[in-house]
Parts: sequence; C-alpha cells; structure tokens
Amino acid sequence: MIENGELSQAQVVEVPRLRHLQRAGETVPVGLTWPGGELSLTATTATSMWMTMGPSMAFGAKPGWPGPTYSVGWASCEWDGEPGTIYLERSDPLASIGDDY
Repeated sequence: MIENGELSQAQVVEVPRLRHLQRAGETVPVGLTWPGGELSLTATTATSMWMTMGPSMAFGAKPGWPGPTYSVGWASCEWDGEPGTIYLERSDPLASIGDDY
C-alpha cells in the first residue's frame, strides 16, 4: 500500500476460495491489512480459466479429479469510488467443489 508517499507491505486476510467453476460474474471477498489500515471489499470476476494439476491433463478441469484445480482470473472492484482490477490465483481440490459446476 502507498500512503502519504510511503510504500508498506499488505497482508491478505480474506482470501476467496475456489468453490465452483464460473467463467465470469462470481462475487468474491478480498481483505487486506497493513500498518496504516485495512480494506475489505468484494470484487466480481470478469474472466477465469482453470487447469487440473495432475498427470495426463495439461489444461482444463476434469470432473471427478480428486486433486487440486488451479484457477487464474481477473476481477473488477471499487475502492473509495475508484475502479480497480484484481488478479486472482486460487487452487482447491475438485472433490471439495463437487460435480455440479
């Protein structure tokens, strides 16, 4: 975070979990804290893609795969009336998501 011209590290305190596979329109929570304050907001995904992290499948998501699925995407948000963009990088096991995606 940059406040009063000084750069300080921010810690992520609210991380959006990968609960289902949705290309766009997913609302996700994001929370940050730093020495000068904290931020809690929601963002809406604009685009996402998924990759199964396992043998014999270089990309895509395979239903029933018990291992983790890696998701990357972009989301839009607003902070103090200003538009912003968030890069999301998440991974969770597909088995915890289920087959109804």
